Amino acid sequence: MNIAFFMNVLIYGFVVRWDRIPVPRAMAGRVPRLPAGAVRAVPLVVIGGGIAWSFLIQSFGNAAVVVYPAVLVAGGLVGGGYLVMLGVRLIRALRDPGDSAAGRLVYDPDCGFCTRAARWLARRRPDRVHIQPGLAPADQVPLGLTDDDISQRAYWQDSSGALSSGSAAIAAALVARGGASLAVGRLIGSPLVAPVAALVYDWVARHRRPPPDSTDARAVAARASADDGHGADT
Repeated sequence: MNIAFFMNVLIYGFVVRWDRIPVPRAMAGRVPRLPAGAVRAVPLVVIGGGIAWSFLIQSFGNAAVVVYPAVLVAGGLVGGGYLVMLGVRLIRALRDPGDSAAGRLVYDPDCGFCTRAARWLARRRPDRVHIQPGLAPADQVPLGLTDDDISQRAYWQDSSGALSSGSAAIAAALVARGGASLAVGRLIGSPLVAPVAALVYDWVARHRRPPPDSTDARAVAARASADDGHGADT
């Protein structure tokens, strides 16, 4: 619409949090952070740059032909570089987190759905996703959990010993599993999706109705009971 808005950069300069501008990791050791006093002087530098910019525009008889294309090219380079940086950060976020993401998933052995899900999570990387059906006697005190806790939701204990439960536990297990599951796990654990994932997990946990013989734990117990009864009759 041929509306000159380049002078608005002066206003933009005052709303930028100059003291919080991140420094790329590759340049962290080369670019020193500005001291507090220098940060306060940044708006003055922006004003000076804006005035110089206005003089530059006025020095050209036809700024639309000379200056504006240069600004568009420079803006395109800056914007393209920013998008590339975001892409690199995304790739780094989705790469294999390594052995540091390893942990164990404690789940309800009397839930067939839970058992199948736990086995699927551990199938790709059993060295990083250790599954444990229920609580071993020695784990009840260190973990601070009871059998009732396990019957209501799954728990994930990471390599540092920290516990997470519910959808957060599943997200951590997906991240540890790696591959495409890593992206799903990070999405579930993101601030926007985590509340919805927690609601979905709680709904599934409340409405699951596994049959009595749906897990190996129940099947083994049933066979043991049948064998004891058969032995007593004979």
